[in-house]
Amino acid sequence: MREYTSYNNETLLKLLAKSDEYAFTEIYERFHKTLFAIAYNRLKEIQEAEDIVHDVFASLWVNRTKVEVKSLENYLAVAAKY
Repeated sequence: MREYTSYNNETLLKLLAKSDEYAFTEIYERFHKTLFAIAYNRLKEIQEAEDIVHDVFASLWVNRTKVEVKSLENYLAVAAKY
């Protein structure tokens, strides 16, 4: 798993599309705090912000073979915001 930390976001997305759970875990580790901050700043509710982050990552996993993402950071930030 340690090697996944060295992969760029594009590589992680390609692995995610192949249902690589370690790639998904690395994406989560990289972005969950940022997404929480985005959601919390918008909602001002801890539990709701945590729910939003959960929903964003659940959706990413469910749609991993369908979604075309150009920028992982932007995709996740927009998903958390709206």
